[in-house]
Amino acid sequence: MKTQCATILPAAEEYDDYPSQYITGSSAAAAFAYELNELDMRCIFAELRDQTDCGSRGDIDGERCELDYKVFRIEAVHHYRTHLEQGGDSYCGVWEMVPVVDEDCFDVRRVYDEQGRDYPELVGRLNNYSAKIQG
Repeated sequence: MKTQCATILPAAEEYDDYPSQYITGSSAAAAFAYELNELDMRCIFAELRDQTDCGSRGDIDGERCELDYKVFRIEAVHHYRTHLEQGGDSYCGVWEMVPVVDEDCFDVRRVYDEQGRDYPELVGRLNNYSAKIQG
């Protein structure tokens, strides 16, 4: 049979709360999660491209994509536009019409985190990167 005894602490001793200059509540790792470098942006657009390429509906203009990356939720729209040109094989002087892609890019509409805070500066950076890789 076990017996338990209550530990009695002296009531005369009080502890004070002293703020520390070293413990600030933020770290370099936490700050790194809210930054996007060029490798991150390349991975984001590669994942968006995979979402549209692997879809069963094919390329559709105005298709909305959502992506979770690090602490961010990214909403983008896929723009896809083609026109037909004469080319390919001919049969009895009649040429096939071949689709040529005019526009195939992403427009990032919103970037926000788990708490719902928007990051418009990241939207601008991602759209600038999209224009840069588009040519």
